[in-house]
Amino acid sequence: MDNFSKNSKENIRRILFAILAAGMMGLIFWFSSQGAYDSSEQSISVSYRVARIIRPGFKSLDAGEKEAFAESIEAIIRKCAHFLEFLLLGMLLLGSWSAEKRKFHRNALLALGTAALYAVSDEIHQSFVPGRSCEIRDMCIDTAGSLSGILLAALLCWLAKKLAGLIR
Repeated sequence: MDNFSKNSKENIRRILFAILAAGMMGLIFWFSSQGAYDSSEQSISVSYRVARIIRPGFKSLDAGEKEAFAESIEAIIRKCAHFLEFLLLGMLLLGSWSAEKRKFHRNALLALGTAALYAVSDEIHQSFVPGRSCEIRDMCIDTAGSLSGILLAALLCWLAKKLAGLIR
């Protein structure tokens, strides 16, 4: 493969990752734009679904017990959602920042920095949404999610290279 073709494919890959990262940022922004009531309704609905899976006999509980259990896991569900959204964002940003000319650690730092700045801007944005607030804890959870996504992507790429080497 000639160098031009390789660079062209690399640029297309990076642009695709950048578009997906921007889409993920848009989704996060949309979730953050929901008022407190709508956001709580959505997370309690997810909590009920998760409760049916993780709590044996959940279906046989009375309505009050179901509600109490769902509410008891709602905060965990919300924080896991933050973590997972930003885990995916970290992976996508790493793909968009990656270039052969730079070492992995530089690409990872660029991706992590971008995700951390977005986490800060997301929390500031939430402070303007009725009933929502800006939480430093959520910024930390978001950044930890991004770091985890970057490390997971690095691990998957490393494994893929090892497997490709075994197949040859």
